[in-house]
Amino acid sequence: MRRRPSPRGELLRHVRGARCRRRIGGGDVRKGYVVLAFLMLAGMGVSFYQNAGVARYSNVPPQRVLELVDEGALLLDVRTVGEFRGGHVPNAVNIPVERPNTLAERWDELPRNRAIVVYCQTGRRSVKASELLAERGFTEVYNVIGGYERWTSEGLPTTR
Repeated sequence: MRRRPSPRGELLRHVRGARCRRRIGGGDVRKGYVVLAFLMLAGMGVSFYQNAGVARYSNVPPQRVLELVDEGALLLDVRTVGEFRGGHVPNAVNIPVERPNTLAERWDELPRNRAIVVYCQTGRRSVKASELLAERGFTEVYNVIGGYERWTSEGLPTTR
């Protein structure tokens, strides 16, 4: 009668044995670890490369906008002209992010030596505009969280 090996002995034989080499691709265990380490480092490098070119901007709540404007920031409304005429934040400049006269065509009208606070109706278009400005080299760009809707819901000043 054949004696059955202990679970520990079976595990050691499996790790050191031919089955392990076959699964890794014919090499020994060390070769597998080297390949695994290389793949992990390559993945980290790709991730770093992808994030290196990402344009940066900051999301801010409406209350913070008041402080930024007091510090000299330009307030940029990227909604349509009709939305802007219906009501906007005082002292805001209107350059729509969508056609006609888009921000992509008029970004050179904006000052590079001032912070720019961007808002739209709900916050979706202002994210697009903030990304565009940051990609164009504007270094201090802020996106208003929740846009004009949140601004008005918090009872902050508006004008027509």
